[in-house]
Amino acid sequence: MNGEFIGIMGSSGSGKTTFLKLYTKRDAESGDVTLAVRDNGIGVKPWDLPFIFEKGFTGDTKEKRKNSTGMGLYLAKQTADSLGIQIEIPEDYTEGFEIIFRFCKV
Repeated sequence: MNGEFIGIMGSSGSGKTTFLKLYTKRDAESGDVTLAVRDNGIGVKPWDLPFIFEKGFTGDTKEKRKNSTGMGLYLAKQTADSLGIQIEIPEDYTEGFEIIFRFCKV
């Protein structure tokens, strides 16, 4: 089970096309399955990464984040932890944001 689904979501007011990509991969050795979700939005600053799962954290308080609540990643982490799903955020992805969910084989 290795695959990719690309969904074009629309365009912003600046005319930039926004996308959401979903990737799946199964590790042949461990049997773990990963789901990666990637977009080309404004991303997360490297210095914000240690805090992104904190309740209410929104990073920059600039205009682009005025509608942020800081609850999405907090709730995703709480839910994943309760279900035994690991969440990873690659530090080297600079063209938006990527989050990886790892479903460990039990």
